[in-house]
Amino acid sequence: MLKIFVRAVLVGTLAGAWLPVMFAFLAAMLVLSDSTDWTSKLTLIASLVGWPIIITLCFVLLSSLLIGVPATLLFRRTKADVPITYAALGALTGPLMVMAAMWIQRTGYGVWPLALSIFSGGMTGWTWGTQRMIWFAEHTKA
Repeated sequence: MLKIFVRAVLVGTLAGAWLPVMFAFLAAMLVLSDSTDWTSKLTLIASLVGWPIIITLCFVLLSSLLIGVPATLLFRRTKADVPITYAALGALTGPLMVMAAMWIQRTGYGVWPLALSIFSGGMTGWTWGTQRMIWFAEHTKA
């Protein structure tokens, strides 16, 4: 089950970080287009591309632990243990952590972070639900 959890968190991370990573990579290419120092180029690209992934991973992991794991226990008891419920829950609660962070920082609620967190939460939930179904189907055969 840990492998399934890690897979769902990584899929959600990549789903939420792909757009900032693309913008960061393009910005790094534009800024460094005239530089000939490849060491500084690669260092800047790695840091610009790495930060969105690390930040998104923190949000997805925290949301999965605080919301996803208790929801799994609840869904198993109520027989609502299907991928669409996990995806819906992820899409609805994905923005909660982002909105909490924006509220703590006293920044406005941006459209792109909220849209990406909806997509990321939905993908995390969908991956978790489908991978759990596949795992149970493989391990409950008699």
